[in-house]
Amino acid sequence: MNEVLGFSQYIDWLFKFFGILLASTAIFQLHEARMRRLVEMYWKIADEYLSEDSHARRLAIAKIEDWLNKEKNRFGVINVDLDLNSQIGSQLVTSYVQTFHDAEPESSQKKLDIQARHHIRFLNQIGILVKKNLIDKDLLFSLIGSGLEIDHKTLQVILKGHRTAHNANSMYNQFDYLCSRYEGWRLRTKGSRL
Repeated sequence: MNEVLGFSQYIDWLFKFFGILLASTAIFQLHEARMRRLVEMYWKIADEYLSEDSHARRLAIAKIEDWLNKEKNRFGVINVDLDLNSQIGSQLVTSYVQTFHDAEPESSQKKLDIQARHHIRFLNQIGILVKKNLIDKDLLFSLIGSGLEIDHKTLQVILKGHRTAHNANSMYNQFDYLCSRYEGWRLRTKGSRL
């Protein structure tokens, strides 16, 4: 009887061992598949971020930034950390809306506005991916971080202008999430700042 019990215990331990081995293998494969998906998503974003279209959008943002700097000088503002909710900040946003957002459809100003909005939409989509943990943040922020810092203040004015013009305060709100996550990442990695 003890031999039968010993044999059944042996079989039981064998099944447990193979069960644990199979479960470990499945977990490892799941982890590998997830990591592969994160890297693949990074490469898709990198391809878009480094594309000619993205370059054109960033040039449009640079042109709007030049215009904003002239407007700031006109308003007598030298401080780069302008509060967009202040009186002068609101005037700057209103001026942006009148000059770019409300421009004639075929005007160069409207084309710049559309390109800038497309870039904000692209960054908003990245924010969604970050929020859902569908992309590796270290890879992502090492790719887009510098550009995000360079364009951040200009994009804030553009986005505030669109939110104001459409009375939609949550428009492209994942852009804000992306920026806050980047700031946290930057602090952890001791990079530059927004």
